[in-house]
Amino acid sequence: MKPTDLPLNILFIFFLGLFLLLGLLPAIRRRSLQLRQFLHSKSGASKARDSTQNTGRAALQFAQNQKRGELNDFEKLFLWQLSQAGKKGLSPAQLENQLHLEPALAKAVLRSLQDKAFVGHYRDWLLISRYRLSRRGYEYACRKGMIADIRASGNRPSPP
Repeated sequence: MKPTDLPLNILFIFFLGLFLLLGLLPAIRRRSLQLRQFLHSKSGASKARDSTQNTGRAALQFAQNQKRGELNDFEKLFLWQLSQAGKKGLSPAQLENQLHLEPALAKAVLRSLQDKAFVGHYRDWLLISRYRLSRRGYEYACRKGMIADIRASGNRPSPP
């Protein structure tokens, strides 16, 4: 049977499937990479021991500053990163990678900022967890100069 003898609807379905597969390939690769990283991180027990030793001093400083009620350096750094990200916000993994922090410490800082109502948590259409500045966090970032005021009249841009 020659390829020209195939019915047109079979060829249409074949090329449509091929087109969809090529379109979804980047998303499939990204999810498989995330799955491999997740499985690899669960299998490395020595890596977990090393990360807890490295974050000992940082976690202690974080806990001490929590008692005073003011923002510590980690929280200010996270607010700065989130203010630069804009309305889309950043996922916890993106924040960890950009700031070179361990996941436990990043989760603690995000939880603290969320308790203080400086950041909000939402999920995008791919169900990826993201954080972005709340109105209070946006106003704080503007007051501290984390977000540049580019208007000559002195009015602040509207919060996200």
